[in-house]
Amino acid sequence: MNRDGTAYYTGEWFGTGHSLLMLPAGPGVNAVAQMGQRGTLIQRVSRGVGRLFWDGRQWPSVSGMWTQWYGFNRRFGPHLHHVIFPQRLGPWGMPPGIINAGLNYMPMTPWINSYMNGLTWTSLGVQFVYTGGYLTQLSAIVNPIISLF
Repeated sequence: MNRDGTAYYTGEWFGTGHSLLMLPAGPGVNAVAQMGQRGTLIQRVSRGVGRLFWDGRQWPSVSGMWTQWYGFNRRFGPHLHHVIFPQRLGPWGMPPGIINAGLNYMPMTPWINSYMNGLTWTSLGVQFVYTGGYLTQLSAIVNPIISLF
């Protein structure tokens, strides 16, 4: 492999660019999903963007609105997972607005979501890898692979 070649250099730039473009994809979709249907377009957009950073609603309301926007039912459709701050941290003094903020959500399959909600060493390890992927430019690579299971 020629690491000084043009193809390698170009591939690095395209890979980095793609990763940087993918970073806002999850939060952007969540902002659109949390806009609601009341108010003018400007009010809805500002509500959705605001909920990315702070959302004081309870989890069933957030989950229900997201599921409704995607058009899937909760049993068979994609689930939301609390990626950065797990939901289980809520009772330990974390403000609910941070726990339910859109930046903390990532869509995933029901199976991997239920697995990562467990408190075993392996599920916590998967959570750690997933969170690391979400917080770095590897999110475009790590999260789609893990979400396939």
